[in-house]
Amino acid sequence: MRNLISGIALLLFISVYTSGCSDLFKKNGSIDAFSWLEGHWVDSTNSFYESWVIADIERMQGKGYQIADSDTIFGESLSIENDGRRWNYVVTFGDENTVFRLVNKPGDSLVFENPDNEFPKRITYLNKGNKSMSAIIENPGEPEKFTRFNFIKAK
Repeated sequence: MRNLISGIALLLFISVYTSGCSDLFKKNGSIDAFSWLEGHWVDSTNSFYESWVIADIERMQGKGYQIADSDTIFGESLSIENDGRRWNYVVTFGDENTVFRLVNKPGDSLVFENPDNEFPKRITYLNKGNKSMSAIIENPGEPEKFTRFNFIKAK
C-alpha cells in the first residue's frame, strides 16, 4: 500500500512538473519565433548593418555596425537569449552589457524594453515581409529620442 501511495505521489509530481514546463515553453516560445531575423540586413539610408544567426535553441547572436567612408564608426554585439523564464535582448558595447526584456509574444513584432536605460528604453523589430524589416529605438513619450532603421535583407 505504501508503494502504491508513493507511486501515485510520484506520478502526480511528474504531471504537475511537466505541465509547468510546458506552460513555461508556451509562454516563452521557441527560438523559431525569432528566425525571421536570421541573415544580413542593410539600411542604406543610415549606412547601418545588422547580422543575425541562430546559435542554439536558446540564443541568437548578432552584430550591428555603421560604416562611413569605408570605416566602421560604430559597432555592438547583440544577442537574443532565453534565461529560462523569458527572452532577453542583450547589447554588448565594450565591456558593458545592457539587457532588454521581451514584453510581447514573439512573432512578426519583437518589443524589448529596459525602462532603466538612458537611451533607448525600447527596441522594436517589425517583420514587414518581402525581405524587409524595421528596427526602432526610442524612449516612448520623447519624440526627439526616436530612430527608425529600414532594413532590406542582403543577398
